[in-house]
Amino acid sequence: MLLSFNVACDCMQLGEHERALRLLVHKLRDFPKAENYCLINTSESDVAERARLFHMLLSVYLDPNNEFVIYYSLYFQSFL
Repeated sequence: MLLSFNVACDCMQLGEHERALRLLVHKLRDFPKAENYCLINTSESDVAERARLFHMLLSVYLDPNNEFVIYYSLYFQSFL
């Protein structure tokens, strides 16, 4: 887990935001840290940059290859 966090920090410094967010969300499962990542990395940016980074986070959350998305999709289909 610590290695994944260190890699996420390295990605942040290199500007590889999507990779960092994927590590925080899918490997570490630290959703508050992923949201804080977006806030911290856009604290001095304009609104459009903040929206872009949060949109990236949303797409990471909704990635159909994410096991939680697959699980909940199957779960909710059972009610149909």
